[in-house]
Amino acid sequence: MKKSYLSVWLLVIFLLVWPQSVSAHTGLKSSSPAKDETITSELKEIELNFNTVIEPMTVLTVTDAQGAEIPVKVEAGDNSIRGAFSASLANGAYKVEWRIIGEDGHNITGEFAFDVAKPETQESPAVTNTSPDESVDSGETTSDSAETPADDGSVEATSDSLTEFNQAAQSGTSQTNTIVITIAGLLLLAILIFAVFKIVKK
Repeated sequence: MKKSYLSVWLLVIFLLVWPQSVSAHTGLKSSSPAKDETITSELKEIELNFNTVIEPMTVLTVTDAQGAEIPVKVEAGDNSIRGAFSASLANGAYKVEWRIIGEDGHNITGEFAFDVAKPETQESPAVTNTSPDESVDSGETTSDSAETPADDGSVEATSDSLTEFNQAAQSGTSQTNTIVITIAGLLLLAILIFAVFKIVKK
């Protein structure tokens, strides 16, 4: 009987501690850009910081909304990864996928998304010396161009597509993690229950 009670207590302790041990390997502590952040300035590099010392063998990929991979030069530190782009990222939605090996040897993966929405720059008109008649013509041309409304439709459409892309990426990651953790927990629970029954029969 004492062995049976001991086995039950061990099972209870395992069920309480196991979810915490799984969450301890989430890996990513912070990033720049942050998850779901919208960048409105030039972006030529990203940085990921982890809550564990990482091994040199790391993988970092960046893809756009169409799934095309963006070339990135990766440098790994003690607990961080830095990725540099050859040119500033264009406006759009991007997804970052990473894989590291922690100090304890665990293979840890993750992903997050961010947006780039830089304001469009407008060219300033050149200043030249003109005659009075030419100045009048130039003023009329400038007035006509000023009356033309700016087209914001493309910016709004891009913003909507970015939001949908981020929601889809977050939903897929959350569902996958939940399924994996649930299956692993059920298998371990079944093994422990079987061991308890074997001990009780003895």
